[in-house]
Amino acid sequence: MRCHCLFNWCCYRLCIFAELTDIHGRKKLFMVTLSVYILGTVFTAFSFNFPSFFLFRFITGLGIGGEYAAINSAIDELMPSKYRGRIDLAINGSWWVGTIVGSIGSLYLLNTSIFPINLGWRLSFAIGAILAIAVLLIRRYVPESPRWLLMHGKLDEAREITTNIEDTVSKSTGKDLEQVSRYITIKPQRRIRAKEIVDTLFKKYPKRTVLGLSLMAGQAFLYNAIFLRMLLCLRCSMVYRLMR
Repeated sequence: MRCHCLFNWCCYRLCIFAELTDIHGRKKLFMVTLSVYILGTVFTAFSFNFPSFFLFRFITGLGIGGEYAAINSAIDELMPSKYRGRIDLAINGSWWVGTIVGSIGSLYLLNTSIFPINLGWRLSFAIGAILAIAVLLIRRYVPESPRWLLMHGKLDEAREITTNIEDTVSKSTGKDLEQVSRYITIKPQRRIRAKEIVDTLFKKYPKRTVLGLSLMAGQAFLYNAIFLRMLLCLRCSMVYRLMR
């Protein structure tokens, strides 16, 4: 039952934020989702009982769910196809780096001989929020997706961003870019209909769809719902004892 609920909740967050990303743009959404994460994390640091802790972590989870939709959309549309998979894997895989650093930090922050029992865990969440604020400031310089701009009929903005990227690459390499030999046709439309999504997934790319759903289900059922949930339950019970 827990596995089923977790999988449905992850899909729900992705669908909602994916729709908002298509409507309002990649850059705006990954600024908003990170801001939601920061607010949830800051509120968690000031939790006053377990229900409030649960509520604030729920808000944090909303931001994390939105990050998947916004960030991966931006990567897919900004990165060259040759490097797209590796960059996507590196960015999403960096979660493990944060997990390792956080685990090492918890050895000190949750050590009651160093910090008071009701302070260390709050500092750990506060540090997470500070790091996220630094990332938020950096994201201001990430351009909007030219493809998204074209889809919404903003041709001039798309051309300006593309020109700036090409100029930056030319200056950094000292070489002129090769002439474009291949083209794609983009039909401007503010929203993509559900029928188009279904046709693309199950008619145009059925094998890729099966592979993607298998990986998502495997992660939700075999990893998140079992191993990660066990660790989170242990962590929550520890925080609950510390808050008492």
